[in-house]
Amino acid sequence: SQDRADSVLKVFIEAGVDEKNAQAVGYGFSQPVDPRQTPQAWEKNRRTEIEFFDVKDREDFNKKLLEFLK
Repeated sequence: SQDRADSVLKVFIEAGVDEKNAQAVGYGFSQPVDPRQTPQAWEKNRRTEIEFFDVKDREDFNKKLLEFLK
């Protein structure tokens, strides 16, 4: 999970996010969405969640984020 989080963070940093304002945390098995031990549950749990804090202009941020994700 930490490798996945680091990979996502790397993409954001390469896109211009200041590394001082970002961090990646992998939670592994400690915070599963689906606690079952099945391939379907494991697939759901392979995910990355991103939180953004202190966004000054939410509309501009959303516009830039959508462009970034294209």
